[in-house]
Amino acid sequence: MDLSDSDQQQPSDSSTYVAPLWLMWLLRFTGSVCGLAWIAFVMPLDWMHWWHDSLGLGEMPQAAVVEYLARSTSALCGLYGVVLLWISCHVEDHIGLLRLLTYSVAGLAVVGCLVMWNSGLPLWWLIGDAVANLIVAIGVRLATTGLRSRSRQRCLATKGNR
Repeated sequence: MDLSDSDQQQPSDSSTYVAPLWLMWLLRFTGSVCGLAWIAFVMPLDWMHWWHDSLGLGEMPQAAVVEYLARSTSALCGLYGVVLLWISCHVEDHIGLLRLLTYSVAGLAVVGCLVMWNSGLPLWWLIGDAVANLIVAIGVRLATTGLRSRSRQRCLATKGNR
């Protein structure tokens, strides 16, 4: 799991790499879905309780820390969505950052699956979360294998001209 920019499969001209269109759309779709979490961040607490019950999770506990965790988790997920949307417009410049985010979220997803399993969340929730994260992680890895970001190439080129 190499987070650095690899030397393999480099285009001869640093401006020739263009991110695959499907990767940009995968990032935009994922960023948009994650961005929906902003709705939960600002929704009234009564709605949160209704959704919790409607999803078959039982009655949502009435405690300040529960509301805080629900809102802060939603905000972080929404922020991640905004970052993915931004990266989707600048993939070539931020391959390293994209890999870092992808591997970090994949690692969190593994731990999250264990937590979900132990906490008794429904199996459909666990599988949906795991599959979604796996698709994004594999897609990013396949699309960026052996590539350097353009900004890294410019940096290396500048050092080489000294």
